[in-house]
Amino acid sequence: MNTVKNILKFGIIIFLGYFAGQIAVGPFSMYLKIAIFLLPIIGILLFLNPMLGFMILLFIRPLAEPLGDYYLVWKVNFLGVFSFINILFAFYVLIKTKNVRLFPENIKWFYIYLFIALLSIANSPDIGISFIFLMKLISIMALFLLAYNLPKSLDDALKIIKVLFLASIIPILYGLFQLITGQGVQTPPSGPLEGVSRINSVSSVSNGFAYYMGIIILLFVLRQFYSHRKAESAVNIFIFAGALVCLVYTYTRAIWLSSLLSLGCIAVFEKKLRRWLVILALICIPLFSGEISKRFDDLKNPPEYGGNSLEFRFTITKELLFKAVPKHPLLGFGLGVSAEEVSARYTKYRQVLPHNDYIRVLIETGVLGFIVYLVFLGKMFFYLLGLIRRKVNFHANTVFFGILMFYLISSMGQNIFTSVAGLGYIFVLMGLAQKINDISEADKEEKSI
Repeated sequence: MNTVKNILKFGIIIFLGYFAGQIAVGPFSMYLKIAIFLLPIIGILLFLNPMLGFMILLFIRPLAEPLGDYYLVWKVNFLGVFSFINILFAFYVLIKTKNVRLFPENIKWFYIYLFIALLSIANSPDIGISFIFLMKLISIMALFLLAYNLPKSLDDALKIIKVLFLASIIPILYGLFQLITGQGVQTPPSGPLEGVSRINSVSSVSNGFAYYMGIIILLFVLRQFYSHRKAESAVNIFIFAGALVCLVYTYTRAIWLSSLLSLGCIAVFEKKLRRWLVILALICIPLFSGEISKRFDDLKNPPEYGGNSLEFRFTITKELLFKAVPKHPLLGFGLGVSAEEVSARYTKYRQVLPHNDYIRVLIETGVLGFIVYLVFLGKMFFYLLGLIRRKVNFHANTVFFGILMFYLISSMGQNIFTSVAGLGYIFVLMGLAQKINDISEADKEEKSI
């Protein structure tokens, strides 16, 4: 019997060695080869130690963005593997873990939205694309369920937040490297931004990296309430400063404004933050006013090739609302088709996303999906606001409220919806927010007995 086992082990080792060798000499980039080697290790960790595996998965997720350039089959890129892992892992946790909740309070309306999104596929001109985007949404929902069900204590939740924050170090360092070396996304050869390089780090576009940096800046505020060691504070300040510099040099107006307004929302409740914002403004205005004015000057003096991005957003929104929406008002055109099918047919632009997630939801899942999606966001909004008013986990909930506001405002001018790297962070953090509050409520009930 032992001989048979040894032969099997030897056969498996030979097969894995052959497989690894084929990857090593195959026509792949080194980045993709490393990812292929790491994925099985991550998969094993997810099942052996779900909490540790989940944190590792969150840590490497920002670094996986370049894998979106590699396609497995048809229109499914390598990042689709992460979506599949999220779903499979959530399914495993919900089955194996005791006392799990499949329907936490704030996610219930998103289940209804998923059902409407499924119905919308009946109108889709490309069912394959719609199905892929439905899987993305299910993957994002899986992240909420994992973030809610895996932590068993406040300390566990804070560990996940810490991992999300520290995961930004490499993207920030690479962004700063791009800034110093003049790499990144090159701007048009005319206009106020002539010759400027918009850093994008590991993201495919500058807007996506800017959104990520906005999240990290808000997480810095949250970390300040829970980090008391000097070494941790020094690392926190380094990450914050790096994220701030990177955010500025992405030249993304919408995220600048979203970050400022969300910090303002937190400052309404946190008096201490108001003082720090004033100090930060006194430092940043002389340092970055020139770069910021360049970007806003672009609105008055657009590059020669055409209008500015704000005009584009207004134009495509108007055309989609008056030309596309009336065609399928109830259930929309189907998930994921707003660029390839809808904008190409009903606007003067070709295969361009709406750059407004509310319009995108309306186009893809109709008035019915749009209303349910707004109810879902409204439930989270009033849930956090109610806790703040009752002084429940006051500091944490003010920051979570600011993060939610950041998403709500950013969505007006960005393409975040259905992005695992965009909306996924919000769902993880909202899942953690509800878990932290539920743990606090359970502790109060236990003490009162």
